[in-house]
Amino acid sequence: MKMFGLEWNVPVTPQHTLAVSVLALFVVIGIWDIVAYIRQDQGATVSNILAGWAREFPIFAVAIGAIVGHLFWPLIPPSNGGPR
Repeated sequence: MKMFGLEWNVPVTPQHTLAVSVLALFVVIGIWDIVAYIRQDQGATVSNILAGWAREFPIFAVAIGAIVGHLFWPLIPPSNGGPR
């Protein structure tokens, strides 16, 4: 792939695309939070928005808990050296 006049020997796979997209999302959310904090608009920070959604729609909190739980659930059985 050629970009910015340089030859990049990096394969573009769906996994790379997803990883770059997730990283970009976190960067945008981080910038949003910093700008809201600097402008002293505490109601616009990401944590306040998510807390408001969780109070208004309890299923949102359940869904986030299920997603995060699956991310941190041990994937390797204890018999193979994984966490107990």
